[in-house]
Amino acid sequence: AYEVTIASDITAVREDLAAAIAEGRLPGLYLREVPLVAVAGTAGVTFLEPATGRETGLVALEAPATGLVRVADVDEPALWAATGSELAVISPPAADTAASLDRTMWMPAAVERIAYNDATQRLHVLGRTPDGSASTVYVVEPRGSSVFADAVLPFAPDAWALDVERDFPSADREQLLVFEGDGSAAAVDVGANAFAWRLPGVAAGA
Repeated sequence: AYEVTIASDITAVREDLAAAIAEGRLPGLYLREVPLVAVAGTAGVTFLEPATGRETGLVALEAPATGLVRVADVDEPALWAATGSELAVISPPAADTAASLDRTMWMPAAVERIAYNDATQRLHVLGRTPDGSASTVYVVEPRGSSVFADAVLPFAPDAWALDVERDFPSADREQLLVFEGDGSAAAVDVGANAFAWRLPGVAAGA
């Protein structure tokens, strides 16, 4: 399922909307106050005021931003964007500072989407293999800004979703589900990357 943010001033109809949601007349809709909305686009990452949709800032990138995710529990809160063959790490705006590009991270090939697994504190990035022959999902450790594993997919997915549940470990499947337009589906294990990130250290130590 995809979450779509509808930015609008609902002060005058908030009570009616809340009642309709509680009664089940607006399934899938919920109300949430957010301080800011970030949008990935051709110019980079644009920041909007939720109540009006007014643009409040832009972090320009050299290539279009095609995927965007917020990482709040690793170091300082930041937005990670997939852009060309890089990941861009963006510091969100604060009370007295504008949003800014903190750094970029090299990726082995072109990337297009990005998701964050808060249970393992790893980023999963959809892109192409280095030779461009197939789609793959790269695993990125955000603290060190390093890519250390990938899982080649049997097709180029049209949609994907993380099936993870940090707060309920017994029900946490730790899978990335990918889907093709013809109905094909595949699952990637995203909870067992320990071997991949320990192997380089073992090799270097040896």
